[in-house]
Amino acid sequence: MKHAQGLVWEYPVAANNTIRVGAAVITNASGWATEGAAGSAQRILGVSAEHVENIGGDGARTVSVYKRGIVDATIASGATFTQASVGTDAYLNGYDAVNQRPTVHNSSTNRTRLGTVVAVSDNTVLVQLITV
Repeated sequence: MKHAQGLVWEYPVAANNTIRVGAAVITNASGWATEGAAGSAQRILGVSAEHVENIGGDGARTVSVYKRGIVDATIASGATFTQASVGTDAYLNGYDAVNQRPTVHNSSTNRTRLGTVVAVSDNTVLVQLITV
């Protein structure tokens, strides 16, 4: 019997695709890992633990992904999170390249749930990941 705690998992990356450290990782329609952005009905795998450039075919490289835990995320432009947001959903909006973390929004319109807000700061929130 094999056993893994599932905290970090490796996924094969889509062909000609770059996934940056701290980015949300999703699957494309064929099941290969790609970097996530705003979009509905995405399958979120977690948050990338490393920077990976796959210049080969599908699955030529893998990416290590944090599957569980609490991650910090930048509040997206136009989003509103306050102390009253604790316990509500945070939706993937994109990637903050400066701080190497996902950006999140409080609106679900054209976005997929990244997780649950556990704390709010000035321009960041802590998010408990919800992954497949």
